[in-house]
Amino acid sequence: MGMVCVVYLVMGLVVWFLVNQLKNNQGKLTQSLDLLHATRERLVSEEKLAAVGRLASGVAHEIRNPVAMISSSLATATHLGTQESERKEMFAIAVHESKRLEFLTADFLTYTRPSPLRRSPGLMSDFLSYIVAVTKARATSRSIAILSELTEDIPFDFDAAQLEGAILNLVLNAIDATPVRGVIKISASLERDVVNIEVEDSGPSIPRSDLGRIFEPFFTTKAAGTGLGLAIARAAAVAHGGDLRLSQNRDGCVTFSMTLAKPEIKEA
Repeated sequence: MGMVCVVYLVMGLVVWFLVNQLKNNQGKLTQSLDLLHATRERLVSEEKLAAVGRLASGVAHEIRNPVAMISSSLATATHLGTQESERKEMFAIAVHESKRLEFLTADFLTYTRPSPLRRSPGLMSDFLSYIVAVTKARATSRSIAILSELTEDIPFDFDAAQLEGAILNLVLNAIDATPVRGVIKISASLERDVVNIEVEDSGPSIPRSDLGRIFEPFFTTKAAGTGLGLAIARAAAVAHGGDLRLSQNRDGCVTFSMTLAKPEIKEA
C-alpha cells in the first residue's frame, strides 16, 4: 500500500511538473507570437513609410528640373538687357516645361488616385482600331508600321478610358523603342474567359539590369519620360482583374501582354 502511494505521489509530481512546463512554454509562445506580430506591424509600417519616401523622392526629382527651367527661363526673359528673340525663346521654353510639368502631375494623380471603373459595352475590334488610328501619325513619321491582329471579335464590358490610356502607353513606348522601318503588332485573343492584349515591337531587348524595375514608378531610360506609363498600365490591368507582364524579351521581339479576366458580356 505504501509503495502505491509513493508511485501516485511521484506520478503526481511528474504531472505537476509537466503541466507547469506546458504553461511556461505556452506563456513563452504567446509572448513570442505577440513579439512577432508587433515586429510584423512595425516592418509593414516602415515599408509603407519607405514606399511613401521613395514616391516623394521620385516626384521631387521629376518636378525639380522643369521648375528650375521655368524659373531660369522667366528670369532671363524678364531681364532688361535680354534681346527680343532670346526673350521669345525663353518664354517658349517656359511654356514647354510647364506642359511637361502638367503631364507629370496628371500621370502622378492617375497613378496614386485611380478612378473607379466605369464599364461600358464595346468591341475589341473598335478598341484596337482606335489605338492604331491615334498612334499612326507618330509611327508614320518614323516609317514604322502598326498592325492590328484580331482572330475573332471580342465583346465585353470594360472601362474604355482606362484601357485606352494603358494600351496607348504601351504602343507609344513601342514606337520609341522600334527602329526606323520597324513593325509594331497589336493583337487580342480570348482564352478561358481571359482577354489577352499584346503589344509587340521589333526593337532591341530590354537590358537584363532593367528588368526588375520596368514597372517601378518613376523608373525610365528616356530623357523626357515620367517613368509612370508602365506602372499606370499595370494598375489598369489589375483593376480589370488581370495583370501586365513582359512576355517576350529578345532583340527584334519585345512583347508586353495585358490580361483582363472574366469579361462581362451583355446581351442586347
